[in-house]
Amino acid sequence: MRLLLLTLLLVVVGFLVIYPVLTLLITSFEVNAFGQPTVYGTSNWERILSQANLSQALWNTVSL
Repeated sequence: MRLLLLTLLLVVVGFLVIYPVLTLLITSFEVNAFGQPTVYGTSNWERILSQANLSQALWNTVSL
């Protein structure tokens, strides 16, 4: 019985962690304007990864 409860707890916690991360990753590829039909692409990622100050921003995030 205890193993069943621990397994259920692990599944619930896993869902509560993995589902939002996957949703965030999927929606990061949406390139449509607000209120328009959903269109997926990589232009947002290309724009972010080509910025010169990305490494400084990542360092600021990690160092806090």
